[in-house]
Amino acid sequence: MNNGSLPVDWTFTTHGEAADNLDGTRVPLKMSDRDNRHGDYPYYGASGVIDYIDDFHFDGDYLLLAEDGANLLARSTPIAFLATGKYWVNNHAHVVTPNGNATLLYLSTHLNMRNIQDFVTGSAQPKLNQGNLNNIPIPCPPMCMQEEFDRRVNTFDLIRGKQAAAEKEVDSIFNSLVQRAFNGEL
Repeated sequence: MNNGSLPVDWTFTTHGEAADNLDGTRVPLKMSDRDNRHGDYPYYGASGVIDYIDDFHFDGDYLLLAEDGANLLARSTPIAFLATGKYWVNNHAHVVTPNGNATLLYLSTHLNMRNIQDFVTGSAQPKLNQGNLNNIPIPCPPMCMQEEFDRRVNTFDLIRGKQAAAEKEVDSIFNSLVQRAFNGEL
């Protein structure tokens, strides 16, 4: 369906049509269990990595999306994030995989920019259940445009990483200069 407000080659779809949900494969671990399983594999919750354990349950690239918590509305951290490699996901984050209709980076960016308040239930503990997640409308450009978007975002992230490394080096050089100045070595 196209409501006329999108470019002619774009469509509206729902999140449930744009990607597949793997929530049924999540396995939560109690904190007491994790205390005995320290390791190198990230253990993800609703807002990202919350621990490291000795095993993984997922291997690959997936979109993780907060299922519950105040951050769904407050947005102090992103609610959707990409996970890559080997890791474990608890039952507080939806696990989404591509199905050919949208890229994970495009979906992640859209969900982090979109107001989802109308899809969140619960007053004491905000919750985005799978049914409501699957009903979120997504403007869907052609796949070639999504892939170009992904390339540009990845290039931007690479540049941002290089900039951060350069800033760190400048700080180190400045601190060295100050140290030498105070030691009378200049």
